[in-house]
Amino acid sequence: MTSFLDLLKEKQPQFQTHQALLVLGLQNDFVRPDGKLPVDTPFGFIDRIKAFVPSFRDNAGDVIWIKTNFEEEWPVNHPSGDGDTVLLEHVDGLDSSTDDSGDELAAKDLMPRASSSRSNRHKQRALELLKRVSARKRTVARAASPSRAEEDELFLSKASKKGPCCLEDSVGAKFPEDILSCIKESGDAVVETTHYSAFNSTPLLAMLRSKLITELYICGCMTNISVFATAIDAVRHGLSINLIEDCLGYRKQVRHEEALKKMVELMGAQVFSSMDLASDLSKTPETTTNLSEGSKDTDDLNKLIDNLRLHDKLKTTEEEKPRPTVGETPSIALNGRIRTFSDASVAESSETKGSANTSLSDEQFAEKLSQGAPGSQDPEPQPQNLVKSKIRMRARGDKEKKADEKAKAESSRKAESSQKAPAETSEKSANHSEKPIKPYEPPARPTTITKAGSSDKLKETPSKREQRLKSSISQPSLSTSSSSSKDKDSKLRLSLGRSVKTESSAISKPQPEKISSESPSPSNPPQKMGKKTQSLATFPVMGPGDSIAEGDSRIVYDFLPQTLCYPKSSKKPLKDIVFHQLYNEVRWQKMYHAQGEVPRLVCVQGEFGPDGSMPVYRHPSDQSLPLLHFSPTVQLIREQVQKIVKHPVNHVLIQLYRSGQDYISEHSDKTLDIIRGSNIVNVSFGAERTMRLRTKKSAKSEQVSNEAGSSGRSTQRVAMPHNSMFVLGEDSNMRWLHGINADKRLAAERSEAEKAFSGMRISLTFRNIGTFLDNDSRLIWGQGATSKDRANANDVINDDEERTEEIIHAFGKENHSTEFDWKAVYGAGFDVLHFRKPPLDRPILFASNKAVENRQITICLTELGLAHDVINPPAFDEEYERNRKVCYRDADINHTEVVSTIPILLYLDRYHHLDRDDRGKQATAHAYELIQMASDLQKHWENRSASTSLEDFISILETLEERQGRQSQKFIAGPRFSIADCAIWPVLDVIVESWEGWTQRDFPTLTTYYQELWKKRKSVGSLRKRLPKLE
Repeated sequence: MTSFLDLLKEKQPQFQTHQALLVLGLQNDFVRPDGKLPVDTPFGFIDRIKAFVPSFRDNAGDVIWIKTNFEEEWPVNHPSGDGDTVLLEHVDGLDSSTDDSGDELAAKDLMPRASSSRSNRHKQRALELLKRVSARKRTVARAASPSRAEEDELFLSKASKKGPCCLEDSVGAKFPEDILSCIKESGDAVVETTHYSAFNSTPLLAMLRSKLITELYICGCMTNISVFATAIDAVRHGLSINLIEDCLGYRKQVRHEEALKKMVELMGAQVFSSMDLASDLSKTPETTTNLSEGSKDTDDLNKLIDNLRLHDKLKTTEEEKPRPTVGETPSIALNGRIRTFSDASVAESSETKGSANTSLSDEQFAEKLSQGAPGSQDPEPQPQNLVKSKIRMRARGDKEKKADEKAKAESSRKAESSQKAPAETSEKSANHSEKPIKPYEPPARPTTITKAGSSDKLKETPSKREQRLKSSISQPSLSTSSSSSKDKDSKLRLSLGRSVKTESSAISKPQPEKISSESPSPSNPPQKMGKKTQSLATFPVMGPGDSIAEGDSRIVYDFLPQTLCYPKSSKKPLKDIVFHQLYNEVRWQKMYHAQGEVPRLVCVQGEFGPDGSMPVYRHPSDQSLPLLHFSPTVQLIREQVQKIVKHPVNHVLIQLYRSGQDYISEHSDKTLDIIRGSNIVNVSFGAERTMRLRTKKSAKSEQVSNEAGSSGRSTQRVAMPHNSMFVLGEDSNMRWLHGINADKRLAAERSEAEKAFSGMRISLTFRNIGTFLDNDSRLIWGQGATSKDRANANDVINDDEERTEEIIHAFGKENHSTEFDWKAVYGAGFDVLHFRKPPLDRPILFASNKAVENRQITICLTELGLAHDVINPPAFDEEYERNRKVCYRDADINHTEVVSTIPILLYLDRYHHLDRDDRGKQATAHAYELIQMASDLQKHWENRSASTSLEDFISILETLEERQGRQSQKFIAGPRFSIADCAIWPVLDVIVESWEGWTQRDFPTLTTYYQELWKKRKSVGSLRKRLPKLE
């Protein structure tokens, strides 16, 4: 007989269980502020999820994204067992402290009496909860109807105030673009559900069991709805659950806390923080105990399973089984708990009970194991806190793969030696051992689970190369064969504990987010394959002189001539230095579309009128960005554009593609505000990127009818190298979509032009705009507004859901129509400016990468009491940072912009009056000289490595020390606070903290000034919590 120990040794890699991360509900209706049911996002749980996902994927396990679509309204907390269990104000049967006698009576019939120990009482309540939720056999009165507030959280309910969320094909059902960029197409899975629970009517459970995933980490939203329903189903199916508390979204704190409490107390959930988990993942992976190590372990194991053989009947009852401990019995440490061999052998033991013939083939054994083994006896739960102080998570790496290969080689060697040894078993057993193991080949997975597509669009066709999730061994689903479909279906129904939908219904359901209509799904291929979709790389690249799109578009190379220099004294042509100038000159900001943050940095510049009026270009975004004046370099580029296209341009959208991963989805430019008959011009500097132009779907049908034998939408590629200009004609924009895909190729596969400038590209899109706002953005008039002239201008409309839907609907028509009727759709005009609450029109400080400069302006603004917004620059890149300067944009009628520290301080002191008292004039007079000394001191400090700069640096410090000692004043310029203090103190702060040469003995008066100003002025004290210690 083959011993069970031998079987464990031979199949050891199969017993390695895995972990998975479930990310629930990160869809626009929940995570965007303008969604139908926005969760509490200000505390940044989405950012933490985005930061944690890559770490988990690389070191721990699979990542599974859960996407909910509304199909029909399902009951919740229903005694019949249909639907899901969620937590609102109260859920019947979930109160751990209930004394209901009916509950106790039902529990007695369903489970053994618990002991009086605290751990057993804990376990009893958990079993009681699971029995009530999954079986629901006892008679219970229907729960009271939820309140209006509760119905709003039931986002799949038609009774919700704004109707059901996540309507199929709606913007609200889609993932935001920043979430799409986190989904890895070659490893992650996307599971679609029409219920609150990720397990209800989906093949998720079958997928987890096929991959031996026994432990789930759950994050997303909402804690008391989808997370709660999913956690209950996970526990019912024997999975361990862990909650990442700071990565959970919710609408009400009290429901969030109550849901956490129930999941911890009644479901045995562990609660962690993402920071602790990330820290644990970064540690060296723990070594799993090997079953074959040490003779003592082998002897102990033989004693434990002496009577367990494949052809023996299991006689020991659950009460008679000894509970192994770490010191007594070999065990496998998995995910912070001790896993005994009863877990591994339960597939066999459950089959052997009550059966004389207990023989299992290898295929049967593997199938039993992949389906999961109920009844494993885990150690008694330990008392838990909401956040564990110590976390044990198994990280995966190359060592695991090598161990698997070594185990397989060892198994093969033993199989060969066993064939040569004398036969000691029956003929049946010998045949069984010699029979080669046939790998399990499951049928295609249902289309409700798909590989995540491109991070640009999930609906892009996946690669034909077979993809797999990490550590996956198979992807079983319900068999489609006639001989076993009924059995498999009944097993899955039994494991789910509720009725499930048939595969046919899941397959017939359209999947617009994942599978393109132009190519079949690889997970469910049709019997007849259509023509293979042509790769984008095979389309010809259009150049100057080619007919592009409708023939009214063109590409121009060498946009800036060799002879153009800026400044004129420069020895280098502008085209050679323009990228660095734009990178540092433009005030980069983030922008949000309806689907989330766009994967680019942007800036909007334009031409202001004498009265402060400004052009406005509207497109689907939450808020219009503040318009800035044309910067010097952009003004030069604008003039060159106007020479080529022969008409004026008064507006430019500037975008920074930070790498090949930044992209823009295909679209048509919205012409509501663009003067009719004018061109749209895109100028490119930096790395070469390729624009894809593709006819709209309606254009495809027209082409098919006009061209015999033609199929598919027309596609063109236009390479846009450094110093090029693309002109998009009006007809081309109407019938074609254009966009730039994320470049996911390896660096070795890209050309030198594509790798230039570290892969960064700056794009400037110039337009001639015919719609205008007044200086405070309250009135709107012009081509795209309801009023066409300034005299009859109307008020702008902000945060009006009905009007916003109207303009978005109009934008959608232009994006899809090939024969767009501009007058019918846009002619009446729209006065909507911001889709949601408008930002306050207040001053903006565009910070530089020099902390001293930012602090100098911040102190002054704080002293003046000027509320303002701060926009930080891109991450510092030493290769491209060329003296980026701080900029202040005022909220006056002309939205005046002031650049550099000294000019900003003088401007603020002049127009906002830091000191209006006549007694401050003397300090102001001295301040002008001192702020220049502060600037020189900072410059020499930054260049102190040069001997001359170090000498000048010390000389200026000594001059300041002598001057301050002579005047004996508490402020640097005299008896009153002035802009000189704003300029001097931040420079001294850096020097005192970083320079070893600073001592209180050498600079006593400056040290006193430095310390006293920090204590007495809140504007200064707020910059640091404590001062550095001085000798």
